[in-house]
Formats: sequence, C-alpha cells, structure tokens
Amino acid sequence: GLVGNHGLSGTLPTEMGLLTTTTDLGLRWNGKIDGTLPTQIGQMSLLKSNFAMEGIGFSGSLPTEVGSFTGLTSSFSIYANGFTGALPTQFGQIGDGSTVYTQYLRLYSNEFSSTIPVSYYLYLMF
Repeated sequence: GLVGNHGLSGTLPTEMGLLTTTTDLGLRWNGKIDGTLPTQIGQMSLLKSNFAMEGIGFSGSLPTEVGSFTGLTSSFSIYANGFTGALPTQFGQIGDGSTVYTQYLRLYSNEFSSTIPVSYYLYLMF
C-alpha cells in the first residue's frame, strides 16, 4: 500500500524486508525519514506494481538488492531523496521486460554519478 505525508520519522527498520508478500509499496513525502534504504528491502521480491519512495530524505547509495524487483510492471520511483553514488549494475534487472506496459522510472533530484544500465528498457518520465 501507499503511505503519504503522515509525519513518519526516524529510519526505516530492517524488518521491512519481512513484508515478503507485499506487491505494492510506497512511502511518499514523509520528509522526516532519514538514513539509508535498508538492504533487506530486497527480500520484498514479490513487488509487482509500484516501488515508490519519493521525497523521503534517504542518503547513501541505492542498495544492490533492488535488483531483486524483477517483477515490477508499473513504476520504480525514488525521486527527491539524497541518494548518491553509482546506480548498482543489479539495477538493470528490475522489471521483466516482457509486458506490454512501459515502466516508469523516476530517479531525478538525487545525486547519482552514473548512467542507467543499458540492460534496463524503460520510459523516462520527468
């Protein structure tokens, strides 16, 4: 489900990875959440529709574990955070590439220092 602007604060717990049956995840505009995106997020490999972490306040690099989101068919949206560094090569594994629907990829307003891996077929929505 989606949670937007509810005044959440602190860091995301590593236990989020225990939500292994979640198919849609979104935390939007909860600007008091800080720290890094836990690597355990990759255990949520059943995500099918959306992964949206927008305007949160994350820092650090994007975990390589996001490559486990191979079933995403709609969007991967992490704009307006403080992510830095290179996009992990595993990022190119997101989505299965076999659907008629085009994925939305929203990475802007971060400080990434690399390009999107060629293996990622996408539609950039700005």
